[in-house]
Amino acid sequence: MSALKIFFSWLNSLLEKARVIMLNLGTAFVLIVFTFIIISALSTKQKFKDSSGRVLLINPKGIVVDNEVYDAYFPFNIANNTTDQIQTRDLIRLIRLASEDENIPAVFVDFSS
Repeated sequence: MSALKIFFSWLNSLLEKARVIMLNLGTAFVLIVFTFIIISALSTKQKFKDSSGRVLLINPKGIVVDNEVYDAYFPFNIANNTTDQIQTRDLIRLIRLASEDENIPAVFVDFSS
């Protein structure tokens, strides 16, 4: 009978240690998750979301250049100049003016065309 008592005593201490370890690991996991949630909630910046959907679309048609470039036949082809050129200074001036306007919450520049 004493061998059976020793076995169950050993089994009891083993199960108690396993229970304590599992409880400590579960508590640590919950605390780590709550810590990450609190840190992420405090570190996120307030993002501005425009609910009205107003966005200024700038869609320059042509080539964006630093300075306007004219070909050798400039005086003769004023009427049928097929290549439109947009100077970067004009584009930058437009974006800066849009940034100063409070009615324009966002600017979208589309260079695809």
